Amino acid sequence: MTSEVGTPDTPRTVAAVIKRAEEAKHALDQRLEQLSEEQLTTLRSQDGWTVRDHVLHLALWMNNLTAMLRHQPRWEVMDVGDASGQFHSIDEINDILQQRYRTSSLTDVLMMYNNAHREVLNELSAMDDADLQKPYAAYQPQEQRDDSGLPILNWIAGDTYEHFEEHLGWIDQILAQKK
Repeated sequence: MTSEVGTPDTPRTVAAVIKRAEEAKHALDQRLEQLSEEQLTTLRSQDGWTVRDHVLHLALWMNNLTAMLRHQPRWEVMDVGDASGQFHSIDEINDILQQRYRTSSLTDVLMMYNNAHREVLNELSAMDDADLQKPYAAYQPQEQRDDSGLPILNWIAGDTYEHFEEHLGWIDQILAQKK
């Protein structure tokens, strides 16, 4: 769910990206704070995901983004493929990760989520505005991928504020089923 860079609501500076990411995380955090441990861990969507699973998913993809921004082979860091970019589909990756972390405690998942967000913000803070316009290949040159020259900002948005907003909607759907 990446927005086109150049739309009016697309942040254009590192400061604006960080602000948007913090606002989106804050909105999600507010929702999470309203929920009991039972709501976080037992209510399930039709595809079997709990709210905890969504939070874990966000943490893992933020870790992936951090690896990307650090020029590390992100699929190897995520342990779902190799540096070539030849790996499973996104749905398969999500299934692998959900199974791998299915026994992680809620406390551990929340800690991973908060740490992952902090690490992404640290990486973003070290960037300058021009870095947002560099293509994917500038960050992952070892990966053979046609990025069409799209700016890394698309991936940053997709794994931060847009991702939070998307999953907040799905979390709200899980909670609505209980009513």
